[in-house]
Amino acid sequence: MTSAARPAPVPTGTVRIPHLAGVPDPPGQVTDCVIWEIMTTGDAVAWLGQPLPDQAWFEGSLLELLALRKRLREHALPDEPHCARLTALIGRCYLSIRFAYQNPALIAGAFAAIEGERNSKHVLDDR
Repeated sequence: MTSAARPAPVPTGTVRIPHLAGVPDPPGQVTDCVIWEIMTTGDAVAWLGQPLPDQAWFEGSLLELLALRKRLREHALPDEPHCARLTALIGRCYLSIRFAYQNPALIAGAFAAIEGERNSKHVLDDR
């Protein structure tokens, strides 16, 4: 099953996967959104190729993931090692939830770099 709205609750033995997607809106621009998929836990592990990461952390970080996806597309990440590695690994592809699930420490590091950039801008703006 797929849905644009977060399905809750999910049946026992299943998990919800928040796929990151881009849709043209308006023409010539991309809006990032989440499309939910429910699958069995076994199918999810087979799809990912490893055990599932902390689902709650990722679901709680969806806004940050969508913002990170946009910044990657716009080449607007901080000049920082986590972001440079993320950019190199993604290449000309897009940030998918599968990639994020397979690289949670890298995603968390990129989030921290973006937050650090945001905090340093606030300090400079307050001067």
